[in-house]
Amino acid sequence: MNKDLEKKIAKIVKAEIDKRDYEDTAWLKALKKAKGNEQEARGYYIEIRSKDIEDDKEIFKKQEKELLDVEHEYSYNRKKGFVLEKSTPIYKIGKEENNLFFYSVGVGFNNFANFEGRTPRYQYWFFILFCITASAITAALDKFIFGTKTPLEGPLSIVAALFFLVPAIAIYCRRLHDTGRSGWWQLIALIPLIGIILLLAWTADKGDPSTNKYGKPSNVDVGQVTFTDGLFYIILSIALMIYSFS
Repeated sequence: MNKDLEKKIAKIVKAEIDKRDYEDTAWLKALKKAKGNEQEARGYYIEIRSKDIEDDKEIFKKQEKELLDVEHEYSYNRKKGFVLEKSTPIYKIGKEENNLFFYSVGVGFNNFANFEGRTPRYQYWFFILFCITASAITAALDKFIFGTKTPLEGPLSIVAALFFLVPAIAIYCRRLHDTGRSGWWQLIALIPLIGIILLLAWTADKGDPSTNKYGKPSNVDVGQVTFTDGLFYIILSIALMIYSFS
């Protein structure tokens, strides 16, 4: 049992003892073990109740072992046990539906303006690839519908650029956090050429494998993510941009 969970369980049990608000089954077990001695029963109650709560958490974990997520926050309720309070919306990733591209896009938009925490490398690049692909589609539509001569300056392209602006900055910030850098390093892009090269190098860098001041590393085991996972969208983007500039 990790220290955080141990502390949380200790607070729960202590509060129950202080208020004499015992859980019935655990208290009866403790009284029976103490042969009716209430003082001794309290000691046994701590042991029995702590084990019950720990087991409840393990059951909860097993129930969601097929769910892929980045971070979970729980609260404890006597009737319901450990309850999931807050998390990035959960996506099922089965063996035959392991689409990391759309999973990454979903996580990116569900953290639309979240500038805290960390984002692993594959999520960042798949989200950016989606933005590029969507921009290429809107540029092509601008030319086809509105006859826009200059790519990325049509009405649809402008709307798309504004829509992607905040989540792109946010995920850039979290990607830098994953490498142990402050999100403010994005401002280095204001330095012509050198700043862009540095940012590209940092976002392509592996994340910190251990917990850093921005949080824990991703606990999602995605296996080997390869270039071919996003190849279709790269080809589509290139083809649409060629059409837009022609």
